[in-house]
Amino acid sequence: MAPHTSTSMKASTSVAPVRSARSSSRATSAPLAAVVLGSAVLDGVLALPIRRPRIFGDELIYWLLGRALGWSGTFTLRGDTGQRYGFVYPVLLAAVQRVGSDQKTAYAVAQGLNALLFSLAAVPAYAISRRVLSKKAALAAAALSVVLPSCIYTSNIFTENAFYPIFVTSALLMLRALERPTLARQLLVIGACVIAFLTRAQAVVLLPSYLLAALVMAVVANAGRRRVALADSLRRHAPTTAALALGGIVALALRGRSTLGPYHVLVTSYGVRPLGHWALANVADMEIYLGVVPVAAFLVLLSSRFISVELRRLTVLTACLACGLLATVAALSASPYGLGRVHERNVFYLAPLVLISFLAWLEAGLPRPRWISPVVAILVVALPLTIPRPAVSVSGEDAIATILWAQLPLSPGAMIIGMVLVAAVAAVVFLWARSWKAPVALCLAALVSGIVLGERHAIESLHTGSSQWRDEGWIDRAVGSDANVVALWATTQRGSQTVRIGGLWADEFFNRSVRDVASADGGLGDGIPVETMTIGPGRCLRIAIPSRPRYAVLETRRPLAVPVVTVSPSGRSVLYRLEPKDACFAHFAR
Repeated sequence: MAPHTSTSMKASTSVAPVRSARSSSRATSAPLAAVVLGSAVLDGVLALPIRRPRIFGDELIYWLLGRALGWSGTFTLRGDTGQRYGFVYPVLLAAVQRVGSDQKTAYAVAQGLNALLFSLAAVPAYAISRRVLSKKAALAAAALSVVLPSCIYTSNIFTENAFYPIFVTSALLMLRALERPTLARQLLVIGACVIAFLTRAQAVVLLPSYLLAALVMAVVANAGRRRVALADSLRRHAPTTAALALGGIVALALRGRSTLGPYHVLVTSYGVRPLGHWALANVADMEIYLGVVPVAAFLVLLSSRFISVELRRLTVLTACLACGLLATVAALSASPYGLGRVHERNVFYLAPLVLISFLAWLEAGLPRPRWISPVVAILVVALPLTIPRPAVSVSGEDAIATILWAQLPLSPGAMIIGMVLVAAVAAVVFLWARSWKAPVALCLAALVSGIVLGERHAIESLHTGSSQWRDEGWIDRAVGSDANVVALWATTQRGSQTVRIGGLWADEFFNRSVRDVASADGGLGDGIPVETMTIGPGRCLRIAIPSRPRYAVLETRRPLAVPVVTVSPSGRSVLYRLEPKDACFAHFAR
């Protein structure tokens, strides 16, 4: 019996750790799944009042790309190639297109998909958190990572919804590679960066940011032998360096084919001063977005010598990724395409990394080094002064943190002073708080108010041109979604037409049968190519469209002399059956 007893004891001893690991995994999985599900439900509820697109041409561009992929297998916009745009999000929208019975249903399904994608960022955020936080704090960080003001973007057809979880996953893989830069781990980082780039061209900065973080870590960790450590780090990161070199060669070989997607227009020369100014302005916006104290805590940890190696990797990587992303938004803000705005929408991806650092600071007992903390406090108070005054009132949904200030009956200068005062109050909390409650309360107040104000702003924006969007799906119901319809824009006068273009966009967005757009007034301000339409002698309408559409939709104010199929329910537009003769596409009625 003795041998049998001994064997049983050994078996039970070896099985115990396995059972413990499984139970621990289950204990973690349930609350994390609850965070993801709860976030998806919240985002779905926030999307309920948003029944149509609001941001043009971003939403229209990716909707049309997804529709073309889903129904024709082509990556096209109004018949032209869409090679400038990311591929990943349209692929997801293509699946949505096949699920939805009509375009209105497909749009609702897409909003649900966005909610799920955004919420999935909690999973890699939790994995990052567990490297530096306790289990409870890590779950809190995962929850905060998806309860951001930017969650209101899930009601929009934005690449941000797919890019956000990919970005956080890339950061997790980068941390693992910084810990042990094996070939396999570096290949995972490279693969994640490629997927991120195929989602959003802004990700071109991710791999260089990772390599920069690796070099900085080598220098910081080896104060006495920095040159040797730097050379060793470069050698160990040869796969990453090779991937960057290969990417540069490919970009040069494909010059002129827009390898940077929509960001290719930003590749020009900029002055150092405007770039630095806009970079600081975007940092200031993110500071207000997060409630100031998290940014202050992050800066303290970044400059502190007495933190764990894991936390050092996290703060250094966050700083390097911030440099990369801020370079892109500074170039955007400084360019004519930035419209004089701050672009928090393009940098909010950093929020979970900063919030994890913030919670690590709280768990460490709110350390405030004697000389560093006052400098950080002064910095966070002064940062809002870098935001250009006009940017506060015009940034809108690109900078949710500014929405409250834009709605106050204050001058732009007073708005900036108000931000400085808020930052000063937060700085006092940062310097004097004795427990985690006040800093956390400030952070939560900023996040919750951002969600509420952002949602209200989104709902109010629907009122503009709302009458143009009442006829959802009327063309598809009249001639079928497989028909070939061209939308005509015959106006050649400026003025109120900007609002009226919303009617054409509505017809195109919610009717799959509308496959092309022809304009007598050039581009429509949505960044999508249009066919050129000319009006010749005898009111002859000429358009060169290879597909030869059978129907045309046009505003009622410019009737065509061809058979009418139906009129939109609101009476805004008329659908015609075309009967092309000679060089004339159709004739306008007298």
